[in-house]
Amino acid sequence: MEDGLACNLLPSSRLSPKVHHLVCVIGSLDKTTEVPIINKEGLIVWESMQQVLFSNYDGSWSDEVHFDEHVSRLAPLAQELHAMLLDGNRFQNGRHLQEYFKWTSDEMTLRNCFECLSGSNPSPEDVQTCLLLMTAILERSLGNVFLTKNPCCPSMVKDLLVTKELVDIFGETALFCLRILMGPPTSLNLRNLIWHGFVRPGEIPPRYAYFLLVIIASLGGMLEDHRIDPASVRQSRTFIDISCHSDLLQSRLPDLSVDEMISLAWNLSIIPQDMRALWSKALDGCRDGRYSHSAVIILPLLEAILRELFAEANHCPGRVLTAESSALFTTFDEMLSSSMPDGSENKLRLVIGDAIMEMLHDLLVYPDGPRLRDHLSHGELDLHVIPPSIVTFCLFVIAALSLKISADSQHGKDNLFTKVGASVNTYQSVFHPTSILLRDFIKVCHSLNMWSSLPRPTNDDGFCEGASLDKSALVERATVIACKLTESSNECESFLDAVAKFVDPVTDTTHFTSFWKSLRFQTLFRPRAELHLVTILQQIVIECIHVDENIQGIAKERFDQWKTRNLRSRQRVNYQRFLQSISHLSCGVRLAIITVSRYLRRVTSWCLDASSQAAAQHHKFLKKVLKFSENLNSMTERNKWDESCELVMKFIGLVEEFLPKLPELNFASSTDERSTMSGLSRR
Repeated sequence: MEDGLACNLLPSSRLSPKVHHLVCVIGSLDKTTEVPIINKEGLIVWESMQQVLFSNYDGSWSDEVHFDEHVSRLAPLAQELHAMLLDGNRFQNGRHLQEYFKWTSDEMTLRNCFECLSGSNPSPEDVQTCLLLMTAILERSLGNVFLTKNPCCPSMVKDLLVTKELVDIFGETALFCLRILMGPPTSLNLRNLIWHGFVRPGEIPPRYAYFLLVIIASLGGMLEDHRIDPASVRQSRTFIDISCHSDLLQSRLPDLSVDEMISLAWNLSIIPQDMRALWSKALDGCRDGRYSHSAVIILPLLEAILRELFAEANHCPGRVLTAESSALFTTFDEMLSSSMPDGSENKLRLVIGDAIMEMLHDLLVYPDGPRLRDHLSHGELDLHVIPPSIVTFCLFVIAALSLKISADSQHGKDNLFTKVGASVNTYQSVFHPTSILLRDFIKVCHSLNMWSSLPRPTNDDGFCEGASLDKSALVERATVIACKLTESSNECESFLDAVAKFVDPVTDTTHFTSFWKSLRFQTLFRPRAELHLVTILQQIVIECIHVDENIQGIAKERFDQWKTRNLRSRQRVNYQRFLQSISHLSCGVRLAIITVSRYLRRVTSWCLDASSQAAAQHHKFLKKVLKFSENLNSMTERNKWDESCELVMKFIGLVEEFLPKLPELNFASSTDERSTMSGLSRR
């Protein structure tokens, strides 16, 4: 098949005229060349490549202006390689070529891509999927090579391709070929075009998938020439683990099996007609357990769908096309922001609703979320362990969009869509900082229950614990403080009663915790002052979690040592002090938690100006609480039990001293300047 025939500019093309001309017209040029471009092993002869690319050329190899000329020279070479790979009689080194994939971050996936592309008549969807996989793997692998020479790797592939470290290893010609393929916006820029959902299957000439595969193998040959061990390259860094993220997202999914979700997704009306074959391939991947293939297809498709909705909602139809080199693409970062570049409101939120916007932020934007598109497109995830639930969540998002946007009444009558709609209506953010804070807050409250039943020797066991510290006066004093902390927040009487009981180290925390499980917070585009407050509260809670882990860990370790008679004399004395101190430490941690609860309970209505004197006083107080929790963590890590108890006493005195001085908390609906969390995302 002549690949130029696949590049007809249809009305649905998302490539701007200039980009289309470069990719589909110049990029499809076919001229014969007499220069041998591969050797007997199937690797590129870089001297021949240099001769073709730079003959009679006066510019610099780093010149970004004349990429039209560079593409016109490279396109016939790519087509020649394409033809050779498809002609078994002309190319006998395919199996041997795959041995040079060992230096990459994912040899197996590249071998699968080779088998797919060299098979009989691969479909346009196959070619596009291979390009998505190969560009991600190549970017990661080049970064790994860079890290063998320099510990600070550029985050953008276009910057990576001009580094001295890679030039010294691979040479200017090889890197310039890669820059023509996936360099700056003036190049073919294949990586960004496919990963941001601008191309439909068949629009990029297939020759470049084959060419990129041979380049990857040829780079492996150059590493062998430099005697660089492929294993040392692969070990430069580990993959990011998103299994914990997928577990949390799974808790937000509708009560549907994977098969039911796939069944529901087959005929979604929101899928563009020219992308339906690609969508079917993604669903086939889900059904067959090839979740990495599904994920790399679904994410660009989701971006393309969202871009159409964004452009329509904000009356800017031109934004569905690729930008020219002088402007930025319209990507997730802009589409999921609260405002447009000119400061006006982004109306996409009004079209898709807050719940779906939250789902998209959880999946793609929030720094503590999986940031799936970022990590996947930059090759930072192990493609062989993509969690099924995170791909199912992607299907859930697109189904929710279809249900929200579609005029097809059949959606509303389908029982499966009814379940999707119910899950959307009750959706709460998982990875917004406030959501994480609440989850950690409840976690530590639950865990404090364990302190009253920590393993410990009994007097019958012949262990003399010694006289326990008097806790009654301490608990009474802390209870009074806790009540004063919460009384000013106009809380209900039952909550105040739960607070008073919570301070007592032997009280079950379940009643207190129950008040937090039903809370729903606004989390979209919150004021900066609120996010700053949440950050401080989260730091306090994290330190309390560490203290809890220290106490429970030491209790188990020392008890086990005592049972096996492995406690030395000094350790035995320290163990006694530990057991005597638990009530005091519990009281201190619980008072810190109560302090956090004072602000957390109504954190989304916090309206103090961050620069005001009142806000400064509250933040000063919270910084003192944070300092206490940090110090207590440090002391308990080092088995300093007398010092820990003294620290608790000082903290109680500190809260007593500060409480009368603190300005009244102002809680109201905030109309302050809003900060988009999408600004916190990378790349």
